[in-house]
Amino acid sequence: MTSIPQKLSGYLLANAGIKQILVMVPLQVAFFFFLFPFLADRFGPGDFMQPLDLMFGFTACEAFSHLQQLGDQGRKGYLITLVFADTLYPLVYSTLLALIISAGIKRMNTSKPNWKVINLIPYFAAYFDLLENAGIMAMLISFPDKTSLAAWLASVAGMLKWSFVAISVLVAAGGIVRLLFFNKK
Repeated sequence: MTSIPQKLSGYLLANAGIKQILVMVPLQVAFFFFLFPFLADRFGPGDFMQPLDLMFGFTACEAFSHLQQLGDQGRKGYLITLVFADTLYPLVYSTLLALIISAGIKRMNTSKPNWKVINLIPYFAAYFDLLENAGIMAMLISFPDKTSLAAWLASVAGMLKWSFVAISVLVAAGGIVRLLFFNKK
């Protein structure tokens, strides 16, 4: 019996290629360079403030101070962004990274089972990203009440997210090198 992670890994390995990667790149670009800036301009507090989910950790006091500085409109816009855009974005960037890693693994032509699930690392980043978003949403919804547990959860999840993003990018860079410079065996 094959587990869901094994099925997902196998699916990515079977279908990963330049075409699939080139489909995901415009989605990544659209989110990063168009959708998020549009939402920040439309719903943001006016002056740019780095969102909590782009920080590598924060204390509950820092989080609540940040949310207070956003003002009512900024908090509302941040919540809208988290609910609509930042719920889908982790799936976009994690799938792009997973496809790049999978394509690199295919170039290795290895039968070692450990290599065949390394392509799932980006989905750990996505999982912790969604958990971080849930914590920030809880703080935004309950504001001005201070929910230290939600702040702690969001901060820890965010640090884990960025750690898995870094690992994923390093592994994907190896996949890109494999794709560009090594022939399939």
